[in-house]
Amino acid sequence: MSKISVIIPVYNTEKYLKLCLDSVLNQTLKDIDIICVNDGSTDNSLSILQEYANKDDRVTLISKENGGLSSARNAGLEKVNSDYVFFLDSDDTIEIDTLEIMYDKMIKNDVDVVICDVNCINEKDINPEIRENKQNWFLRFKNIEGKHEIPLDVKSKICSVAWNKLYKMSIIKEHDLKFDLGFVNEDEGFIWYYMLNCKSYYYVDKKLNNYLLRNKSIVMQINGTLRSLDILKIYKLVFEYIKQHRNIELYRQFLETYYIRAFNSIFKREKVSIVKEAFRVFKDYAFEVNQSDEIKNNYYRFLGEYVNIAL
Repeated sequence: MSKISVIIPVYNTEKYLKLCLDSVLNQTLKDIDIICVNDGSTDNSLSILQEYANKDDRVTLISKENGGLSSARNAGLEKVNSDYVFFLDSDDTIEIDTLEIMYDKMIKNDVDVVICDVNCINEKDINPEIRENKQNWFLRFKNIEGKHEIPLDVKSKICSVAWNKLYKMSIIKEHDLKFDLGFVNEDEGFIWYYMLNCKSYYYVDKKLNNYLLRNKSIVMQINGTLRSLDILKIYKLVFEYIKQHRNIELYRQFLETYYIRAFNSIFKREKVSIVKEAFRVFKDYAFEVNQSDEIKNNYYRFLGEYVNIAL
């Protein structure tokens, strides 16, 4: 059994895939396995994966019909036999000593998750300001190197991406944790579910994960579509999960704040048809799921602003 399993979901990333795979196979920590999940690629990605699986027995290839990123990651989790798991997107890379550093911190500090800093890289055709804005977003979660307790307000300290973290499979298995299907913001829910079942994390103050910003990525294409509402639906699922497994009152204020911010962003930037659907989603959350006076009052406040604009 290897020390770490690296799950790489793959969908039409032939341009980046070899760099990604090489960055993992050349790690200083050799006792790893790589689970590549071909999610119905229609380009040359499958051939590349087969090539690598044939030349290195640490590579396991799963090929499935297209089901989305969450589906691919869940399929990979079913094949993990190691104690620890690391997610990597197939257009990203990691530094040569990433897994060794993170594994060492996990073992020596007896924590439930290890998190590293991120280096954002732009494709040539992307405005440099996008990289700067994204890098600044990661700076919000920069911490002092060392061991920290998991905060109640998870989102304030821990960035909601799956791929710059080393996880314990024991926690994932014990609580039957999976990525929610059908959403663009699938990482958001998984991070909450996992961290709610942790006591501590270790922050590595090094840019060990190289995140590629590109125009054709899913995240770059959600504005102006109903997929921009996925974040509201994820927060609903997170609220329901916490209500079932924890004292919701400890988390309610944080969850409501993030829901309102997400809705406000949609309200200000999206076209009328999407905003109308966002109100329907918000109404269900406010009156059927959350049911607090605070969230209901915010729903009516936004509705009043919308009516004034429409008039």
